[in-house]
Amino acid sequence: MANRFYQTFLLLLACLFCAPLQAQETLNCSGNFACESSTQQFSGGQDQVMICDGQQACDSATINFVVGDNHTLNCSEFRACRDTVVNSSLVSNTTLTLDCQDEESCRGLDIQANIDPPPAIVDITCNREKSCQDLTVNGDLRGTTINIACDYNSSCLNATIGGTHDNNTTINCSGGECGDLIIALFIDTDADGLPDDENSCDLACGGGPYDFDDDGDGVIDTVDTAPLDSSNSSEVTLQLNEAYSGAVLNRQQGPGEAPILINYPYSPNQTGYVPLSGTSECGYNLDTFPSATFPYSHAAWVGNNFFNSGISCGSVIEVNVASATSPAPGCTVTGTTVKAVVVGTVPADPNYIDLSQVAFQSIVNDAPTCGTLQNIPFRFVPGEYTGNIQLINGSGVSQWWYRLFAEDHNIAISKMEIQSNGSGSWIEGVYQFNNGGGFVFSTGVPYSLPLSVRLTSTSGEVITMNNVITTFNSQDQFDGGDQFIGTAADPITGQ
Repeated sequence: MANRFYQTFLLLLACLFCAPLQAQETLNCSGNFACESSTQQFSGGQDQVMICDGQQACDSATINFVVGDNHTLNCSEFRACRDTVVNSSLVSNTTLTLDCQDEESCRGLDIQANIDPPPAIVDITCNREKSCQDLTVNGDLRGTTINIACDYNSSCLNATIGGTHDNNTTINCSGGECGDLIIALFIDTDADGLPDDENSCDLACGGGPYDFDDDGDGVIDTVDTAPLDSSNSSEVTLQLNEAYSGAVLNRQQGPGEAPILINYPYSPNQTGYVPLSGTSECGYNLDTFPSATFPYSHAAWVGNNFFNSGISCGSVIEVNVASATSPAPGCTVTGTTVKAVVVGTVPADPNYIDLSQVAFQSIVNDAPTCGTLQNIPFRFVPGEYTGNIQLINGSGVSQWWYRLFAEDHNIAISKMEIQSNGSGSWIEGVYQFNNGGGFVFSTGVPYSLPLSVRLTSTSGEVITMNNVITTFNSQDQFDGGDQFIGTAADPITGQ
């Protein structure tokens, strides 16, 4: 008896020094269709974990997380959380975690997150094909950090970050599919519940503060040319610290008002120059790169953070050197901006830009002396090609294996398809920037001439070129007969 009392005493004594265990409430939907179209309700006051383990386990269900600690949703099978509605009320320093582990596991999922008080975190992992396609995030996201990993083919296709934000909202996107992510937040700086351009007082009342005049210069940003109030970058307060540290924000517009695009500049660490010769990773013959017409021998190699696995090939960047600094004595910046076509990548530094020598010399007094410039913002802009898109056969092509290049396009190309003569189906090519560039087609079925080509820009514009490819001769060039006409070009957002 005494011995048992002694053991109990030691156990109680040990527990005085134990860290308290975190309470957790778990709702488990295991098995195919286990909780399909159901409502799952948490009671709150602790960590809340929802497990959807089975094909369509929580398909079209409604999951209500309530105010408490952290919220977690695990979707581990095919379409486990397809079209699921998630309501999450977070308080300061808590996190909503969404783990989409299988194909289409979170396709069409709708997150309604409300943060009060901020700050809070929303973590979303999309690590299989189409795992987060058509996913939406809405709600009051002021003071929220949203981390989304788009790591697999089409994993974030048409996924949308919406809702309301302020200047403490941060979006971090990682992975090679960030270009599919749509940013559709609206700005409500004065927290009146209305997008700024829907409240006339926000725009016209005397004395301010104006929602879009953060620097107090008296210029109402909504009537400025995009990027809004571009003379003062601090006005644009939404931070996008993703693999591409910039994006386009589609702000909600008032009745009769055209959509407003805000082009956030990218910020590489530094830029230098290289000679213009040889063949680039994107497949450009730099020895014949146009000098008398656009792009006037202005070529660019961008770091992997901006290269987007080759989708940036052929897009046009505008480098702003007005605030550039250089470590080299005697280097003087003489220009303000220069436009260049992306022809390859700088694998050694993800945040570096190399310009061709002609482009670099157009903005400095002495290119060899300068060496590199630092603190260089840039953005993707439309090209200035006045003619049609040109299509060029790759080397070694045949009816069994085909590689096709596109050049002189004003907006980046996100997808290239071909259609064989007599076929009713389109075949999508795979871009191979690390193996000679161009889109490669190899299905094991012979292609019949003439081939039709269909191009999709990163902004969603589609051009169809019927019966345009008439030979399988290496390096033969074909006039596409058309050109993208979009007004903004960005291989990350397509806006």
